[in-house]
Amino acid sequence: MKIPLFRKGFEEEGIYWVDLPQEITHLSHSKNKIEIHTQDDVYYMLTTLEDWKKVLKPYGFEKLDVGNIVNMNKVVSFDEKAQKVYFEETPNKQSKFADVARVHISKLHHVKRLKK
Repeated sequence: MKIPLFRKGFEEEGIYWVDLPQEITHLSHSKNKIEIHTQDDVYYMLTTLEDWKKVLKPYGFEKLDVGNIVNMNKVVSFDEKAQKVYFEETPNKQSKFADVARVHISKLHHVKRLKK
């Protein structure tokens, strides 16, 4: 299984995919970060939504609110009044949802609008 990591000292270069556990020699910590060591390099785990957005954007994930990134391929419906997306066509009280900030509503052009 490959996991996405940042290479120590080269974070701006982007994400590296490292085989777990084949390439890893050991783990340690430094300044509240977990370091993943391979034979040749040291990597850091992704710890923020912004980090994960970089990794998942090519797979259809978008930021819809300050506290989420959403798989747009799974979004089925949008409640404009509540500003929430749902992952099923007819959501109910138990349905999973994600909040949508007004500024990101334009990303939902392909999604069915729920009746008011």
